[in-house]
Amino acid sequence: MGYTNNKGKELVDAIHVTWTRPMGVDKPFLPLYELLCTILSALNWHKYNGKIKLYTDVKGYEMYEDYGVLDLWDEVDTDTLMSIPRSINPNVFWAGAKAFALQNEADKNPDKPIVMIDTDLVIWDNIMNHTNNHKVVAYHQEPFSDYGDSYPVPEDIFRPNGYTFPAEWNFAVEPCNTALTYYESTALLKEYTSQWIRFMKNNPDHRNDDWVTQMVFAEQRILPMVADQMGMDMGYFILNPEDECNSFTHLWGAKSEANEDVALFEALCYSLGQAIVRMHPNYTFSETVKKYGKSYIIKK
Repeated sequence: MGYTNNKGKELVDAIHVTWTRPMGVDKPFLPLYELLCTILSALNWHKYNGKIKLYTDVKGYEMYEDYGVLDLWDEVDTDTLMSIPRSINPNVFWAGAKAFALQNEADKNPDKPIVMIDTDLVIWDNIMNHTNNHKVVAYHQEPFSDYGDSYPVPEDIFRPNGYTFPAEWNFAVEPCNTALTYYESTALLKEYTSQWIRFMKNNPDHRNDDWVTQMVFAEQRILPMVADQMGMDMGYFILNPEDECNSFTHLWGAKSEANEDVALFEALCYSLGQAIVRMHPNYTFSETVKKYGKSYIIKK
């Protein structure tokens, strides 16, 4: 893990999104590595970039309040996610809340760049070092040759009754990973989120045991097709998941491994805890996090 100095760089605001409805529990909780990564993600954003806002629902707010970490964010919005229509199936579209958060940003802050960063992703320097003047930047491409099973042909995608794909969409355009996205173009962001939400509404079906293809179509395939439709070149922060270098850390794969191996779980928690201590020595952990974090966050 490394970082560079952002002195003199442009600062950009970001959002985190936590939607608890897909969890289906009355009292949601986060695995320790998820909580520590969320803390590090927010602290690093403040350190190297600009402000960061949390979009969550009432249960999410209560969860973060119980952990004593609400002060990580400059602002917390619960209204947006609480207004998500019940016609959207949270089990099929488990990351669908991000569309509403981004749409709200486009409406409330027109012509202002915004970054969406997953809570399990950490940035170690200034985001503007990596946009290369693109108006829209995703984390990396997901080529059909490598991710084909996740992106079926249009005829095999479940759609709402009466729904048709826009004629302007080019289904040959490669999908992208959206764990980290930068939007300079409000026009693109509005079109993307409106199409994303249109696809999710009244669209509850999915294949047996397939909880991926519908969600990744909505989030990760529509974006590059909309950019192509609007004549904008997509930018990418990294070439592939193995190319994170010193600027990005995404825990997606590590989380799955940690859930299956106690030693890996402890190693991941220790790495994250010590990164917080090392990078942010003045950060004060809440008593709840201290108790939950045990020896992983001890300052040496």
